[in-house]
Amino acid sequence: MAPFNPDSGNRRSERREQLLDGLEAIFLKDGFRDVTVEELATRLRCSRRTLYRVAPSKPEIFLTVLDRFLSRIRAEGREAAYSRADPMQRIEALLEPGISATVPASRRFTEDVDGYE
Repeated sequence: MAPFNPDSGNRRSERREQLLDGLEAIFLKDGFRDVTVEELATRLRCSRRTLYRVAPSKPEIFLTVLDRFLSRIRAEGREAAYSRADPMQRIEALLEPGISATVPASRRFTEDVDGYE
């Protein structure tokens, strides 16, 4: 039995965040419909099993990444909006993270999202 390592949970959490960052970059660039889990694993230098720890299927992996992406945009927008007094500046601050975060989104990504059930 391996000795208890209090940092092992932190490393797993860091690795999960790295994987999610990598998945997000791939999905934004290449979409998600045509990419396979095997290709994702190869590009991220991990096993398919590792990816299936993120979520149990390719659609759920994508939804996990998309939910994280949108949650981050919402949180950044809210934080920026609350720091402004002027209502118009608040609206602009709320929208800006969504605009800047979607700049790297490819046409394939937006078509895949649009066509997703």
